[in-house]
This record gives sequence, structure tokens and C-alpha cells, in this order.
Amino acid sequence: MAARVGASSRHGTKKWLASFFGDAGHSSSSKSVVKERLQIILAHQRGSQVLTGVDLAALQQELLECVQRHIKVASGANINIAVKNEGQMDIFEMQVPVDGDHMTEKRKPTW
Repeated sequence: MAARVGASSRHGTKKWLASFFGDAGHSSSSKSVVKERLQIILAHQRGSQVLTGVDLAALQQELLECVQRHIKVASGANINIAVKNEGQMDIFEMQVPVDGDHMTEKRKPTW
């Protein structure tokens, strides 16, 4: 009887998660959307732990200065920093919109 309750409980939790994340039809594409959303939430939570105690504003500014030495960044660019988990690896990601002519003068090839 206890095994049945556990299985029923797990099934109920799955149904609740599916309804919460919009998986009403149980199609494979809906299931993949639910899985992706859960991964985003978990990655965000994990990223919060990885970056605990880090001054993100200072980190972003220092990294941006380094990038700007080599690449022209679009003026007024919105810079995004994230930590993602892919498999067993945490990935630090910084998205920086670049200018159309993205190479700075000193980094342009001379050929």
C-alpha cells in the first residue's frame, strides 16, 4: 500500500508541475518545454549560489573593459550575465551586443 501511495504522490506532483508549467496535453513538445523551464529555474538557483558574494556590477564592468579592448561594443548595449548548468558543468555566460564593425582598429587583420 505504501508503494502505491508513493507512486500516486509522485504522479500527482508530476501532474501539478505539468499544469504549473503549461503542459496540459502531455505532448512531447510540451514535455520538452516543461523540462527546459525546470532547467532554467534550476540553473538560476545554482547560478545564484555560484555568484554568492561576487560584486556583479564590478565583475561586469571589468569584463566589459576587457572585451572593449578587442571588440567594439554597441553603444547603449544591454549586457547580460548568467551562470548556466549544462550536464555536470557550470557555464558562466556574458552576452555583449557588438557593433556592426566589431573589430577595434588595433585588432583588425592587416591582410
